[in-house]
Amino acid sequence: MICTKKNRNCYALFRQHTKPKLVGGLAFVMVTHDDGTKHPLLGCTELETTLLEYSQTHFASAEGSPFTQEPLARLLQYDGLTPFGDRVTNGRHLGNIHTFDEPMQAILDNLCRKTQANKQPTTLDHEKLLEGIKKWPERTTMSPSGRHLRIYKTLGKHTIQPDKKNERSGTAPEPTGPLKQGRDVLYLIFSIMGIALKHAYPLQRWRQVWTIFIKKELGNPELERLRCLMIFEADWQLLLKWHSSYGFLPQTKKEKTLVYEQGGGRKGRSAIDQATQQIVETEIIHMTQKTTIDMYLDLQACFDLMVEACHNLACRRHGAEDAYLRLHARTHQMMRYFVRHKFGVSDDYNTFTQHPWHGAGQGAADAALRYIVLSDTLIDAYHTKISPQMMHDPTTLITIQRS
Repeated sequence: MICTKKNRNCYALFRQHTKPKLVGGLAFVMVTHDDGTKHPLLGCTELETTLLEYSQTHFASAEGSPFTQEPLARLLQYDGLTPFGDRVTNGRHLGNIHTFDEPMQAILDNLCRKTQANKQPTTLDHEKLLEGIKKWPERTTMSPSGRHLRIYKTLGKHTIQPDKKNERSGTAPEPTGPLKQGRDVLYLIFSIMGIALKHAYPLQRWRQVWTIFIKKELGNPELERLRCLMIFEADWQLLLKWHSSYGFLPQTKKEKTLVYEQGGGRKGRSAIDQATQQIVETEIIHMTQKTTIDMYLDLQACFDLMVEACHNLACRRHGAEDAYLRLHARTHQMMRYFVRHKFGVSDDYNTFTQHPWHGAGQGAADAALRYIVLSDTLIDAYHTKISPQMMHDPTTLITIQRS
């Protein structure tokens, strides 16, 4: 154990020199002026103002897309759970009043339901939620309110064991109150989560979010090269995991309704599996000397461009419950996005009511899974217009003439 501790300290010192980290968050940023000159922002006030304005502009990038404009913005509202959204989910004719272009019509046609939702809404299983907290790494950063994951883990571990004397005599100890152990407090929190889900009421602590910025490249503090991460409340994250990781995704995997071409974010189809498959395919192509076209499209900042109505319909397509989708949309509308940096937390914040704000952001427990089901819709819509069997080898039309 002593040798292990020494090795751990040695590697920690090595990482501190090779990859130094700023304690408490970002200390300064580098902004570029119109004339190309760069200027560092060192003061707390100007740093906060710049990061708040940058966040406001960045998370409004999806504004102007079809789901945020007339007529879909009016027909679907913010959450997509409207009569028009029901027609889309049920695959019914959308009428002749509104016309959409060909790509948009293909997406709407492929938002119809694939996986049937449960007829009865599922209740929160306290035992499974407790197991989920136990599996969560304690180093995970969350809870701007201060209710960190360590508190939930401690409450889950605190149980009162029955006295051996009472067990022998067959008499139970007198109850001292409704809450006798830490696990009872945790179960009470789970019950409050269930009530909030039933009435679609976001708790006050769920509405406060910290946005932190980290450097993508070591030593490069340029504003455009920063990565934005979101810090949410632990119990809100747990509720998102329950309805995504334990909800619609296992259900759609069980019924095998996800297209084969979808990869990433799930067991057996992770990014590493897809990369390995790509390497094998490339090697086979080189060996067989076949003509092939590889297309790589980078989904840059995809978690920051997620329009709520579109993603809710995609989740609904794969069996997500309306109560979860309604609470998810209402919470996002009421969230207050503060900026966390080295000097503390900003006094001002961004909200959807002040300025358009789209995207779950990196750090949301269900962001990746919501994008998995949306990619299924995009792939199906693509295949309805362009089939791989329709693409011919262009080199077969080349004629070589010898002089």
